[in-house]
Amino acid sequence: MSSSKSSISYTWVSDLSRQGTLDLFSRASQIKKKLKAGERIKSLKGRQIALLFNEPSTRTKLSFQMAAHRLGAQCLIIDDFTTSSMSKGETFLDTLWTLHSLGPDLMVVRCGNEELYENWVSQIDLPVINGGWGAKSHPTQALLDVFTLLEQFKTLDGLKVVFVGDIDHSRVAASSIKLLQIFGAEVRVCAPSGFCEKRPKSVPVLETLKEAITWCDVYFGLRVQLERHEGAAEKSKTFEQFQKNFSLDQQGLQALGKKAVILHPGPINWGVEFQDCVEKDSRLLVRRQVENGIYVRAALMESFLEKR
Repeated sequence: MSSSKSSISYTWVSDLSRQGTLDLFSRASQIKKKLKAGERIKSLKGRQIALLFNEPSTRTKLSFQMAAHRLGAQCLIIDDFTTSSMSKGETFLDTLWTLHSLGPDLMVVRCGNEELYENWVSQIDLPVINGGWGAKSHPTQALLDVFTLLEQFKTLDGLKVVFVGDIDHSRVAASSIKLLQIFGAEVRVCAPSGFCEKRPKSVPVLETLKEAITWCDVYFGLRVQLERHEGAAEKSKTFEQFQKNFSLDQQGLQALGKKAVILHPGPINWGVEFQDCVEKDSRLLVRRQVENGIYVRAALMESFLEKR
């Protein structure tokens, strides 16, 4: 894990080793087992967790909040800036420092400005977890993705994973690809021209959706992030191209391996990344991903605060 002053930060997938990740997953599995059995866990009783999200979020924010409550902690949440001092002109950086000064035991931050976040993390003196920032990094999503796949396949060595979608603008792809490679998976991407130019050089491109479907063990859909594209004409063109040639439909489901699985970090644009038929397919593990986000994030917070 990387550290800043006396803080413990989790900003990049590389902040955890493979063994460190497995240890975290072991903790997450124990938390899952206990909670499923109805056991009350109070390992974080009396702790204060501050969540600051300056970009929209449902799954990440609520699973951190649920995880904190499940472990007995209390949450302080800022996600509606119309009710905060930022509506009066306060900067996001000042808001970060304000929350820091209030003295929570741990902070979870989602931030669209990567440079601001990195600079701030280097100065703080309490634990902070990256809740997703810019198009650069979403490490806790990578953790829950790999945790879910290990539950399904037991090992990822040689597992064939293809990411289909807006690779260049996906912080999920940026983090999940790295962690999957650490665990020995073979990773490919499949996307329209101009959607995967920023991918790691070690990741080959599959040109057609048919090629991707017949190759993979794991089909990982990604949302087309129009809000990060520039120009109305470009948005319209790339969206139409993706919807026409890269949407998983009934024909694709028939070609997909029977033991393959389908993932998506959400939110799903039905009719774009996936056609409606995918929702009823037993290979779709999206709901398990969401649930596992609680246990993985709970384990991460518990681990950080133990070290603290």
